[in-house]
Amino acid sequence: MRRHVQPRPLLPHRHRPTTRWRATHAALLTLLLAACGRPEVDGFLSKPIPLRLARGMAFALIRYGEGPPLTALLDSAAPVSALAAGGGAAAPHRRDALRLLDAEHPEVTRFMVADQDTYEVPMHGVGLDHAQPIQAVVGAPLLSLFSVRLSHAGRPPSVTIRDEIPDSTEELAGDCDPWQMVRPTGAGSTSPCPAIFLTRRLGGGILSLGGVEQRTPASRLAVPVCMLAAPFDPRSDKPERIGPGGVPATAVLSTGLGVSVIARSTFERLRAADPTIPEQVGHTLNLPSGPESVSLTRISRLSLVSDESRDLGPCAEQARRRRLLVANRATAIPSDLDQYGASVAELLAPVELAVLRDDAPLLQGLRQELRTTVPDVDLVLGASVLANFDVDLDYPSERTILRCAATAAGSPCRVLPHCSGRGDRPACLQD
Repeated sequence: MRRHVQPRPLLPHRHRPTTRWRATHAALLTLLLAACGRPEVDGFLSKPIPLRLARGMAFALIRYGEGPPLTALLDSAAPVSALAAGGGAAAPHRRDALRLLDAEHPEVTRFMVADQDTYEVPMHGVGLDHAQPIQAVVGAPLLSLFSVRLSHAGRPPSVTIRDEIPDSTEELAGDCDPWQMVRPTGAGSTSPCPAIFLTRRLGGGILSLGGVEQRTPASRLAVPVCMLAAPFDPRSDKPERIGPGGVPATAVLSTGLGVSVIARSTFERLRAADPTIPEQVGHTLNLPSGPESVSLTRISRLSLVSDESRDLGPCAEQARRRRLLVANRATAIPSDLDQYGASVAELLAPVELAVLRDDAPLLQGLRQELRTTVPDVDLVLGASVLANFDVDLDYPSERTILRCAATAAGSPCRVLPHCSGRGDRPACLQD
């Protein structure tokens, strides 16, 4: 009953089938999903559900079955949903309704999904240095039923659940005017500008939970990243001066992680490129699975870049997109003519990262799970990166959409949307 998603095309920006169906209440959705064999749901679609912000992380308030309200992580990188194991004779695996509550009014249920598999496992607090207690994790098996928007910068922070995002990639890219950044009267990128990344669900396999092996679906979301690219001024840079400098990497998205994580081996690659990058030792990264010793670093520039050509790599893709922004057909370098421009979501402020040993279970598990589809996992991007954006995990269409979050201090980011290179709209080059 959901929109059919075409196999991933050679060039990921082409039009795909889309619908304009919207619903304000999930009663109609319940009937439609039941006919398709989907779980029963109840509540309001497309309405923000307040979350609670603590130490940079957004926590949901949930109720599982008839139990009490629980503080939960919404974690796109968690392969299952889980409850903290308690004493007594609780079963390690349960199936019951899971309700999202209003964090500001816990007596109000905002959304319910029936018959959700949840596992009871030992669970530690989360956060950098000071652990924030949690009692549950809502993982990808539930989140991936919907299009999920996370807004850390909202007042209050919120999660919005939708059946789908009905606009095609080209329609979404047409919602903004990136050339405003290079016009004398422009004041910067406009908030509707989206950076769209095709994020197929990767991984999956057999997971051991409480001594019992469980099969988990593909749920990991991976994106190319470029770090330490040269600074870019769209008002003055010339196409011929914009080169593909930077350190390329691959990142997995984790909405439940506070500080983003970089593998030790990747950090050493960064320091080879810039020996002045700092490192502060003696910190602890608290994860649901337990604490890890880490050091902290800050890097000046980090961008998420879509993979348009499949052969340039993220740093060269970002350089081409910058050149296409500031060029027209008369000034473009020959190799950029009639080329597609990648989506870029670029942070303009320093990013804090936790440097984690390569053999830590978090990185080892991701690398083992994704080794047939991803060359390596260099980073796990959490709130220290994602909180700068409004993040749409559009699972039905296998894409992630980032827009700069509106904050009182101004958004520390710049978004360049995908553009078409062969006369389609929005075209890359101005005439």
